[in-house]
Amino acid sequence: MLVPRPVVALTGVLLLGMAVTVGVLLASPGGDSGEDDAAAAPAAGAKGLFATAPRACSLLDDKQANEVVPGFRSSEVEPGACDWLNQHDWRKPSPEKFDLRVRLVAQKPDASGVERAKEYLSGKRTDLVERGKFATPKPAPPQSLKGIGEEAFTTGGYNSINLYGGSYKATVLFRVGNLIAQVEYERGGVKNDRDGRIAADAQKVARWLAQSLKTDG
Repeated sequence: MLVPRPVVALTGVLLLGMAVTVGVLLASPGGDSGEDDAAAAPAAGAKGLFATAPRACSLLDDKQANEVVPGFRSSEVEPGACDWLNQHDWRKPSPEKFDLRVRLVAQKPDASGVERAKEYLSGKRTDLVERGKFATPKPAPPQSLKGIGEEAFTTGGYNSINLYGGSYKATVLFRVGNLIAQVEYERGGVKNDRDGRIAADAQKVARWLAQSLKTDG
């Protein structure tokens, strides 16, 4: 059967149009795909400063360490952990029974690591509150601090189980970017921080560390 020429021509035009349309659809990304790609991309935000935790023992100089732990001996527990410990005979009376411990924890050096560090700090605060409910005597509740890193808090309390027969320990935790620093400053042979020296020196150490971390970062 013969098909009229006008019909053949019209059919050819329709087929050509369909081919062009299909080609455009295949070549161009769909709207849904673009939205999925955007959702999969990392969230924008501040980047972490630290690929790994710095050497904790390198963040204080000898003059600073000796100011808070007179006649100290330092011990590198691991790169991110350092102790500056009292060298006096713990069995003899001494007003200089001070110990200092610093621990650093770094999260991933990107925006997600900064968020994880914030969550870590918040979690530590919650843990200290929960532990304090069962302690005797009750430790001081966590208190926010300003001017130390990007966010910080402190707490303190008495511990009867200690080398010195009891001690009072002040703790400061703070965040710089994707890194958390924990300072534990302890005085043996006392039950409280009557003159506020233990808490003040713990915060002083935290400020020194925060300044060193900014320089290293």
